[in-house]
Amino acid sequence: LAVVLLGALAASLGVLQLLDAGRLRAPIVWAVECGIVILAATLVRLDIEWRKQAASLRSLTDAVPALIAYVNAEERLVFHNRAYYQRFGQTGQSAIGCSLREILGEPLYRRTRKHVQLALNGAEVSFRSFYRTWDGVRCADRVRLVPHVSDDGRALGFYALLTDVTEQWRS
Repeated sequence: LAVVLLGALAASLGVLQLLDAGRLRAPIVWAVECGIVILAATLVRLDIEWRKQAASLRSLTDAVPALIAYVNAEERLVFHNRAYYQRFGQTGQSAIGCSLREILGEPLYRRTRKHVQLALNGAEVSFRSFYRTWDGVRCADRVRLVPHVSDDGRALGFYALLTDVTEQWRS
């Protein structure tokens, strides 16, 4: 939206160069400049509000005692909470943009792939996953994959909720 509005304003400024009608040009330039200032202020306010909402969502998901992630249709991680990062973030950096194969490693990815495909085909999937983390810790998770489907039925990705059941599994 901002790009469209700025494009329209830029086009208006181009038209102003063509309007060299003395008295008429000054009020039009003033109006366009006011519009630019109002647009810029609105964009800054919207950006600040968006950042506040994003920070609030991040706080909420980081407080949940479970691993939360969103994976797109290309099987790339789009979002994850702190718990997910702590479990799978072996490099010390965010895994955003990485493929599931890169994050999970080949053996776990092969065992998980059929569930991922079901979710990407629109089915809600629940299963248990047993694996070792990148640092060798044995884990067990109850995994739930919830598909994200567009209005026209196209799979956009899925939401993943992993609940650590390692202690129950060990006992």
